[in-house]
Amino acid sequence: MAYQKELSSIHASFNLQEPIRPFVERNSDVIVVLLDSTKAFDTVWHGALLYKLHKYGVTGDLWLLIDEIYNDMHSCVLFNGRLSRWFELKRGVRQGAVLSALLHLMYINDLLCNIEDSKWGCVLLDISVSSSVQADDIALLSTIEKVMQHLINICQTYSESWAFKFSQTKSNILHYSKKKTSVSSNLTLYDDIIPLVTSAKHVGILLNYVNSCFTFEELDYSKLSTWPVPRRRKLLC
Repeated sequence: MAYQKELSSIHASFNLQEPIRPFVERNSDVIVVLLDSTKAFDTVWHGALLYKLHKYGVTGDLWLLIDEIYNDMHSCVLFNGRLSRWFELKRGVRQGAVLSALLHLMYINDLLCNIEDSKWGCVLLDISVSSSVQADDIALLSTIEKVMQHLINICQTYSESWAFKFSQTKSNILHYSKKKTSVSSNLTLYDDIIPLVTSAKHVGILLNYVNSCFTFEELDYSKLSTWPVPRRRKLLC
């Protein structure tokens, strides 16, 4: 959802927060897993990126131009006035470049398609609300722990196939419920238990769960300007 016209982090947070409320109001638990991608922009695999661009119809001179930008890239490290040996770069989109964010979105778009096509996770009416994505911040929603593990496995498999990784220690679980019983979680990522927390930040906005009460940092919906809040949409599918 990031770096697209008329879309912002507030929309991403809205798409995460609003589906939680009706489920909890109907006395249903909601599990939220916040996945943190490790150095997402720095680990984009050039060969795979070019493959995906071609798959999505980027061909001809434009494809060749992007290939030229990322082909045969070399770098070195300057430390204490001394340069290291030059080495080839096969990963990472250019930091700060206008095109970099869009390239990253195209790189992970198939993951969003896989999540939606799986039919796992939360659904409101006929709309899948199982994931909310802002750049490299991925949030998953499910009312059932077993189903949530399936969603996590989809993300893990995709990361292993396309040479990047989610951080087990920086990823978190939030459990929303009206029940006053204590909760626990056995959800795993790369065979490690994901930490269960009572508060965490999603796209810079604090989410809380304290004493069986769920609260959210208030969103300034005036920043949504005059355009309507869109139905969830992905970049290409």
